[in-house]
Amino acid sequence: MLSLHDALRLAVTSYNSNKFSEAEQLCRVITTANPDLFEGHHLLALIQTRLGRRSEALASYEHALTIRPDYVQALNNRAVLFRVLNRLDEALVSCDKALAIKPDQVVALFNRAGILSVLKRYEEALSAFNRVIALKPDYAHALYNRGVLLQTLNRFEDALASYEQALEVWPNHAEVLGKHAAVLCTLKRFEKALVTFDKLLTVKPTNAGALNNRGVALQRLMRFEDALASYDKALALRPDFAEALCNRGDVLGSLKRLEGAVGSFVKALAVRPDNASAHNNLGRVLQQVSKLNEAEPHFRRALALNPDYADARTSLGLLMIEQGRLDEAIAAARTADRLSDNLLSAGSHYSLGTLMARCGISDLARKHLQMYLEQDLEDRRGARMLLAKLGFEQIPQRAPAAHIRSMYAHRATFWDRGPTVNAPYRGDTLVAGAVERLVGGPTKLDILDAGCGTGLVGQRIRHLAARLDGVDLSDAMLAKAKEKNIYDNLHHFDLVSFLAARVRSYDVVTCAATLIHFGDLSPVFQAAAQALRDGGLFVFTLYPHEHSDFVVHPFFGLAAGGCYAHGRNYVARTAKAANFDIELLEDETHEYDGPEAVTALVVGLRRQCRESDHAPRRFARH
Repeated sequence: MLSLHDALRLAVTSYNSNKFSEAEQLCRVITTANPDLFEGHHLLALIQTRLGRRSEALASYEHALTIRPDYVQALNNRAVLFRVLNRLDEALVSCDKALAIKPDQVVALFNRAGILSVLKRYEEALSAFNRVIALKPDYAHALYNRGVLLQTLNRFEDALASYEQALEVWPNHAEVLGKHAAVLCTLKRFEKALVTFDKLLTVKPTNAGALNNRGVALQRLMRFEDALASYDKALALRPDFAEALCNRGDVLGSLKRLEGAVGSFVKALAVRPDNASAHNNLGRVLQQVSKLNEAEPHFRRALALNPDYADARTSLGLLMIEQGRLDEAIAAARTADRLSDNLLSAGSHYSLGTLMARCGISDLARKHLQMYLEQDLEDRRGARMLLAKLGFEQIPQRAPAAHIRSMYAHRATFWDRGPTVNAPYRGDTLVAGAVERLVGGPTKLDILDAGCGTGLVGQRIRHLAARLDGVDLSDAMLAKAKEKNIYDNLHHFDLVSFLAARVRSYDVVTCAATLIHFGDLSPVFQAAAQALRDGGLFVFTLYPHEHSDFVVHPFFGLAAGGCYAHGRNYVARTAKAANFDIELLEDETHEYDGPEAVTALVVGLRRQCRESDHAPRRFARH
């Protein structure tokens, strides 16, 4: 017959070997024979916990603690069990009893911090985690959980630091890497987030969630093709991944592959028909392809699923504006305003501000555009120009640089296919044609394509150039221009500063759909005059306006993107002041807004002779 000592040793061996039924039988024999043996009841509680019989395990802990009420490990284990059973107040009491006996017991402190977090006593929980880490600085679980808590408190910089400390201990821990990347995305440090996502995917290459989140970071960096590839990899692993299908639809919309976007949203809704966001986004894409009657039911379905969905109210209002249903649009706009506490993103406030402006509700338009600007100090959507259009601010001299960079980073993905879905852009054709007419011959010239974009003008005038340079504010556009291999030099630079620094360097300066982003043309005309040689040509397009020097273009329709319209007399006066003669000032169709032709001024100016130019370069005139 086994001695008590041998029976207990054998029970422990069976437990450690995961032979829980065998270990339990031995413990039953031991506790029956020796009801006051603490070790037997404590081991039985551990076994019952592993077997998932939590109520029995709790009773065994209670019995063990009546024998040894000061046993810290049992108090701590009981606290964990109480937490699993959602008996949080009792869990906290058990932890506190353990810590009263041993104040620096790290595991008890860690468990107490976790319980306080679940109880939403966040500051106390944070203090407890900090105490754990002070006692054991390399306690990775505590560093990770403190990061989660700090993230909950919106203390993202501190959360990031805590995750980075955890990664020093656990450099390849997938969950910590995922949280680290998520915080970097929240802080809009998307390039750094991509580095972490790539580390995570090295550890877990089949992590569809990480591939999806990596796609989101790429999308925010406007690397749309790369984002699409990341979503496709996620969907290859999980074809029914509704979130990735929705994100794929968003990125296809940004790439103007609208039919593909529709298909992706439809698939997402087949998986999750109650996804209000997918209904709203599908409605927006259908609206872009002029399927207004098909779009409306999706907006209404989104609102049926979530009546407080302010973005969907805004979407519905914008649709009604297009359909001429002004009263309904106003009602939708006012409801969206009442729900605007639910508008979490800057872009949502911008869209609602635009809807209010189109509905003629100027005070609320101002409110939401200013709320947008509070979140986006760089003004990447040009809200200040809209406020100026509404009469609330002075007209800026030019569109915000951040707005231009953001807009053209997006447009670079589809610009060569035409900036509108249904009709071509003709600005490059008009400018190139005007240059050929005014040059009048095969003379090889030094040409600057200012605001060169993807190189559409450059392709058409390369044959006239001995040297063809390009300058643009958009890295994304310049990357597309570089692929064409038609420019001798490409420069990422501000247009006015670049021209002013190139004194008498060019025979021709072209600007297709570039000066539309300048209100006051004086600085750019003066800079172009400095850059041009005697008799040099300055050829560009503008949007016309009959009654003012320059105005902000209407904030709905094709020219919403940071554009101005200019008066002919103003162009003539400004050209004369900069020592230009007007050789061309014509109305032409520049592009289309749906079926509607958009008129542009095609302007050709010739630099007058400078008195100091003793041997000017000349070329034939038309």
